[in-house]
Amino acid sequence: MLFTMIKLVVISGVGLGAIALTGLWYFQRDIIYPAKFPQNSRTEVDLPSTYGMDKFEQLRILTADNINLHAYLIMPSGPASSGRRLDGQDSPSPKTTLLYLHANAGNMGHRLPIAASLMSVLNCNILMLSYRGYGLSEGSPSEPGIQKDLDATMDFLQTNPVTKGTKIVLYAQSIGGAVAIDTAQRYEKRISGMILENTFTSLPDVVSNIFPPIISLFVKPFLMDTWDSKSRIARISSIPILFLSGLKDTLVPPSHMSALNKIAKTFDKRPVDFVGFENGNHNDTCSQPKYFTVIQTWWNRNSF
Repeated sequence: MLFTMIKLVVISGVGLGAIALTGLWYFQRDIIYPAKFPQNSRTEVDLPSTYGMDKFEQLRILTADNINLHAYLIMPSGPASSGRRLDGQDSPSPKTTLLYLHANAGNMGHRLPIAASLMSVLNCNILMLSYRGYGLSEGSPSEPGIQKDLDATMDFLQTNPVTKGTKIVLYAQSIGGAVAIDTAQRYEKRISGMILENTFTSLPDVVSNIFPPIISLFVKPFLMDTWDSKSRIARISSIPILFLSGLKDTLVPPSHMSALNKIAKTFDKRPVDFVGFENGNHNDTCSQPKYFTVIQTWWNRNSF
């Protein structure tokens, strides 16, 4: 009788575990890419003009698998931008385009206040896009799909009259950092710099941080997307990198950023800078004192 009861408990536990793993496998991309959060993120995207950036183009970038991506190309509108300066002399066009790769929730419109702050300290173009399945972009997000999104975006940057011939610097937050690292290792000769904020070494490593060891052991083999940044960043040898780490990050432990920084510094051909923000958490590091000053100093030092 006791043996029968134990057997039933074990069978029930295995059955529930199998159901849980099946559910995790089926819904995992909804968890990794919460594009519908916050509410109305798939239908409402703010315009750059809402935040004082009036000189912009609203774009549709077509990927190789026929997905239309929603993007903004924002250009400086002050006296330092292309056109006539206040003293009547010609001003040079921006020589650099910042490609903004956003975190895993919301859409590019939610990051426009940050873009406006970047625009205020950097004389550059800013290209923002919502990945497939985000904002007004078509499709559903996945690692192979987002890689195609960046392929199309890099082609756009190389052919668009405004951005053609400009230096390309990647600015990325959270999972956007994984997208940036992957893009940089595939397009190293076309990218001049990379700014990474609060990103991770890989999704399996994040799972290890979230779940107890026995559970993560079962979960990790079921991951369809891995975003293996620690392997990919090791292939990047010539791009200057700025790491911006919130030292109180409770979502992605700061040890992930430290590990990526250590790997990046194995190459002597380029500068790698690491700046920690003592009170920065995962989503508020960009609001910490001197955050944009650090970026501006790094930007100017690398002549972007």
